[in-house]
Amino acid sequence: MNILIVEDEESIRRRLERMVRSILGKNLSSLHTADQLPEAKEIGLNQNIDIVFLDLNLNNENGFELLSEWVSGSFQTIVVSAYTDRALEAFENGVIDFVPKPFTEERLNTALQRAQGILRENQPFARYLAVR
Repeated sequence: MNILIVEDEESIRRRLERMVRSILGKNLSSLHTADQLPEAKEIGLNQNIDIVFLDLNLNNENGFELLSEWVSGSFQTIVVSAYTDRALEAFENGVIDFVPKPFTEERLNTALQRAQGILRENQPFARYLAVR
């Protein structure tokens, strides 16, 4: 699993990174971090990302800009934000989950399980084989 964390607060970014590593363990292939939109956009263009953890307020820039530019991306987005009043807007932009700050490892695990389930459902392989 390839993860991108887009968070401008260093302590929260490190906490997210630590928890994601703990939850995914050996299933984690790569973990990238960005604290600004241009950096996140560059990583998104050059890396095969499965899940993006996105803060909505990045140094007074709108995190939704990434979603509008990456609308055709094949990744799932989990918003991690203190702005719970923007949760509806986040779901309207196609995010898979909204994790309010402050968050726990248990809540983050729930969001990751949801995203992994959707990633598995989108695989080109059939889940069932019908036999007559």
